Amino acid sequence: TLGSATDLYLDSLSSAGGITWTLEGPGGIVLSSHFLENGDVVLPNMIAGNYQIRLEGPGGTTGSYSFRVLNLASATALTPGTAVSGLLAIEG
Repeated sequence: TLGSATDLYLDSLSSAGGITWTLEGPGGIVLSSHFLENGDVVLPNMIAGNYQIRLEGPGGTTGSYSFRVLNLASATALTPGTAVSGLLAIEG
């Protein structure tokens, strides 16, 4: 459930072959049959309301998969031409 309009980022954390996902919200289908192994998706201008993610796999099974949904408003802003220092966390 989104309490207000926001930009989201769906971060695919798996490369499970053949699994697709569809996102439906208060305005209808937002994204349909996107393959999980095709990577991440930016979801701009998501309106407030309830959303549902449906996953479908070959033969009606999904097996193992993982993803996370991030609010882009929480991201650290970067300014072009300005140096950034630090470490990147690499999982796995």
